[in-house]
Amino acid sequence: MLVARSHSPIGIDAEVPRSRPAAFRFLTRATGECIETIEQWTQAEALWKASGQAHRRPLLGELVMPAGWTNGWHTTTDSRWSVYTQRETGLVWSFAIHNNEENDVFDVIDLRE
Repeated sequence: MLVARSHSPIGIDAEVPRSRPAAFRFLTRATGECIETIEQWTQAEALWKASGQAHRRPLLGELVMPAGWTNGWHTTTDSRWSVYTQRETGLVWSFAIHNNEENDVFDVIDLRE
């Protein structure tokens, strides 16, 4: 279990690595980006939660993604959000935080330890 806390909106998602073809197709349509990996899925989920809209599905073009993924920090293509993604054995997780918060303080705590 991961827990995140921040003074500004933050979203987090953790998944067991697996293929989700129907979900990836939906996100590809919704974002206009080619979504093919669980890492991209966790980024999308974290971004959508941070935006405060997780109670509904995103409309077409409403969810802006980073250009790609590797472990570490990425900025969405509109520069509004930063996303941190980590792939480990048996777990992929991402958290997202808004870029306009100067000197924001946040923690991500891994409760598996």
